[in-house]
Amino acid sequence: MFRLQRLLPRLARVAPKLLAEENIPTDENEYQLLYRVAVETVRGEFSAAVGEKKRFTEAILDYLKTRQLIRQWIAKGSKRRQDYLVELKDGYKICIEAKGAGDGNNLTIWERPSWADEFVIWSQNPHSLKHEPGAGVWSALSIRLFPKILVEKQNVDAFVFFDGRCGSSIRRCPKKFGIEGELRSDATDIPGQDDRKWLPPPSIYLMPRRVVHPEDNPKPPVHTTDSCRFAAVLLKAFNVPRRHWSQYVNRAEVETKRDSEGTYMKVSLSAGLGSESPVVSNFKKIKRTT
Repeated sequence: MFRLQRLLPRLARVAPKLLAEENIPTDENEYQLLYRVAVETVRGEFSAAVGEKKRFTEAILDYLKTRQLIRQWIAKGSKRRQDYLVELKDGYKICIEAKGAGDGNNLTIWERPSWADEFVIWSQNPHSLKHEPGAGVWSALSIRLFPKILVEKQNVDAFVFFDGRCGSSIRRCPKKFGIEGELRSDATDIPGQDDRKWLPPPSIYLMPRRVVHPEDNPKPPVHTTDSCRFAAVLLKAFNVPRRHWSQYVNRAEVETKRDSEGTYMKVSLSAGLGSESPVVSNFKKIKRTT
């Protein structure tokens, strides 16, 4: 990172041919001006993206409180992170770690706090429409979350994929239930699909209830909508009838094994708790050892 920071201001000197190929001036003074403008532009875009995600998440949390599904929520994050404490009416504490793209490296930067009865990662990727949401979820769970859980022995109870483009003309949603009304405009400026003021339920992936371990717990059981309480809160808030809950959450399973060559992991994702056709990876060797 520090080498990159030192390199970028010096590109006019160290890589003039590269700049010329992109029609970027190689004059030192002119390049410095353009470089500063580019840095400020990136900063502005980053701040706008963070603000958009923060607005969306907090509008949903406000709605949960208005519906009296939670007692309170508190923002506990710093400038670099957006952590939230969500307290249910009986004092049960849920930590929400707000993240960006599911396939980004920032998904490995988190630590489950000691006070959390439940830990949820909420992934928002409002600016990337290159792939369908499922592609980012697969990368998030199989490449980043599960290996970190195995190595660092910190569990994640649920993974939520949800942002303002869900249920819009650019990311249409086939779900039947959801929230009609002002919540959509409170949470985002992106209009709902078919000119509706409608926000669909989030995509919820229930994770294993306990930390995976190749000997002690090679294939831990996955949460249900009874044991993962934040999942139940979201389903109630988005008006999903209880008889349909199993269709509106997904199952994320992991299995591990170990031999003389190392530790291996296999991941399985199912759409709906009753799905008989999950997407399953092969066993893959984990580079970091436990």
